[in-house]
Amino acid sequence: MATGTKTMDELLSIVHENRAQTAQQTATQIQHYHEQRTLAAHQEPRQPTAEKIVNIDLYFYKPHAKDYAINRAVAWATGRQLLNNTGQPVQYAFAHVELCFGFNPHDGKALLGENYSFSIAQGTNVYLRRRERWRNEYMAVAVPITLSKYQALWNRCHSIASMQPPIAFDKLGMYLAFVGPARLLEARVDEVHGTFCSKIVVRVLKECSVLSDELAHIRPCTATPTSVFCAVRARCIPTARVGV
Repeated sequence: MATGTKTMDELLSIVHENRAQTAQQTATQIQHYHEQRTLAAHQEPRQPTAEKIVNIDLYFYKPHAKDYAINRAVAWATGRQLLNNTGQPVQYAFAHVELCFGFNPHDGKALLGENYSFSIAQGTNVYLRRRERWRNEYMAVAVPITLSKYQALWNRCHSIASMQPPIAFDKLGMYLAFVGPARLLEARVDEVHGTFCSKIVVRVLKECSVLSDELAHIRPCTATPTSVFCAVRARCIPTARVGV
């Protein structure tokens, strides 16, 4: 408010301390106060409103001892050993990753007892489908993001999963991701050659500027579920499935 403009407390004090004033004079002063406040509100820079924060979940699949050979092979070939919070070495080895939405993208309210997962698996096309249950082999990590980024991520996943013809699974690309040169693999376009779980998940996260710093060194075509987990691990917050 401009210097010299009376505050509301001062104006009320005038009313009580100077009873001799006419009602018209007091009303004029109060009207002037509101005019000055209105002018100041338009002149002062507006502070940004804090945006709602929601979680986006990443579900990582750790194969069990009798799992499909391909799942165990992927996990074994891409496993990494890292130190946990207590300094103890922990082996992380995953075979699959899904991006999961547990909030309504329209209003940000939590979906109770269900969520929607985005990914692809062998024998499927890219999907965005409703999930109510997860196998015990899945481990979930949550990453807080703004509702606007959550909505952009949902819209992008929905758009990709709705493509016609649908994006199929790229078995060759998945195998080459472990050993092939990135420049060669980048020539394999999802819409033409197909894709695999970690590639499509990293792609949409990068396109929507989610976890940009953490994933900066990872190219979608060479991403593995384990490398994605290790990259985003520092940004994760606990969920009911951490430590499975």
